[in-house]
Amino acid sequence: RWVSGRKFRGPTARARSRPVEGRTCMRPLASALDLASAQKALEGKVSSYDFEFHERVWHCQAEPLYGAERRVVGTIGFALDVTRLKLVERDLRENILPFWVRHVPDETNGGFLGYLAGDLTVDPTAPKGGVLNARIPWTFAAAVRRYGEAVQREMADRAFSYLLNHF
Repeated sequence: RWVSGRKFRGPTARARSRPVEGRTCMRPLASALDLASAQKALEGKVSSYDFEFHERVWHCQAEPLYGAERRVVGTIGFALDVTRLKLVERDLRENILPFWVRHVPDETNGGFLGYLAGDLTVDPTAPKGGVLNARIPWTFAAAVRRYGEAVQREMADRAFSYLLNHF
């Protein structure tokens, strides 16, 4: 995290840094600190941004620092290493969700397959469980809220319709 006064010149000595892979995070934070975000914080607005440094992805947020009488006296902010989160999101978007779109819809009976083996062998007689059919619309609805892709909307609608009509 960092703190600055009204005349923003970057993080002050009051900011604490913690070791990250043998380095501290203050140097990359200070060098990548978005001055526009700091200016917004000085104007009383919260802003955030991501940046990459040494193969890591950092999410930063700058907020107004209030003093007496609720006046903005500086900025306060933080940087959070979100590298793993970004990798998981990429896997979700590029592998997991597309797999379900390609392989799991039941084009014969509607809804989604009740069983799909590791070698992609389908058992068309497998029962379609309520838990699975409740998780599919939830998952794709969450993906639509996060990423807004049309194919995710189609899957969420298909799954919700099947859930309402068959369970």
